[in-house]
Amino acid sequence: MAKTAVKFLRGHGRFNKGEIAGFEGEALRKLLAGSNPVAGRYDPDADLGNAPQSVGEGGEIEAMRADLARKEAELDAREAAIKKRESATVQSGVTEPSDAGVAKTKPAAGNPPKRGAAKTGNS
Repeated sequence: MAKTAVKFLRGHGRFNKGEIAGFEGEALRKLLAGSNPVAGRYDPDADLGNAPQSVGEGGEIEAMRADLARKEAELDAREAAIKKRESATVQSGVTEPSDAGVAKTKPAAGNPPKRGAAKTGNS
């Protein structure tokens, strides 16, 4: 006996709503039975109406291409600015990043770290 394709109308066992699987015999009958069946017979032709729509006639594609070109130009400008800053840093002789403005996390001498704080040193 050949299997019949069904599309699940709601979750059932390992199957989710919208999934398609093949069943035969008693299992098929149980899935399709009752006034509120778990699944319905799958008709691929009927599902064509639910297929994702293609992008419109040229105008949308051209708009997407223009947007992508604009984003590429912005990225190129940002990369050029970064390279300019890097070369200026190398020419000024700065070889390591400064730690100015970085907060120190060590507790003051004689004050134990707060409960739950990360321990420092060898434990």
